[in-house]
Amino acid sequence: MNASKLIGIVVLLLLSITLAYASPAGNNVVISEVLYNPTGGAESGAEWIELYNPTSSPINISLWFIQKQNSVAALQNFPQGTIMPANSHLLIGDDGTLPASLPTPDFIREVSTLSNSASGIALVNSQLQAVDKVGWSGISDTNFVEGSAKS
Repeated sequence: MNASKLIGIVVLLLLSITLAYASPAGNNVVISEVLYNPTGGAESGAEWIELYNPTSSPINISLWFIQKQNSVAALQNFPQGTIMPANSHLLIGDDGTLPASLPTPDFIREVSTLSNSASGIALVNSQLQAVDKVGWSGISDTNFVEGSAKS
């Protein structure tokens, strides 16, 4: 293989890598909970995503978005002026009727499009960097797995 082909392959590999900037130190917004497969059989209206700002300062999430694994379309776009206060939660509820036990969602979106198995979501900032990722139910993409497997 000649050097120009090798350089081209390396460049393509580097461009295809998505780095997660999730912060175990707790200094950025995290995906704190995802209900992707509610009990009772009803998918529509019962699914939700919760974000958490664990810091002591507000964080501007304007133009950030949530993206499903293997999708180029945003599941939720956060409009200009979206600020998460310090130590606060933000709830993205399904476009149906959420259970009465949940607070009123901050955003309503088609969360019921989340796959019930081998999937995940990423919180992406306005610089197109993944701030946090979470995967579930047998996902094979190790970029969406936090920590190590439990035995």
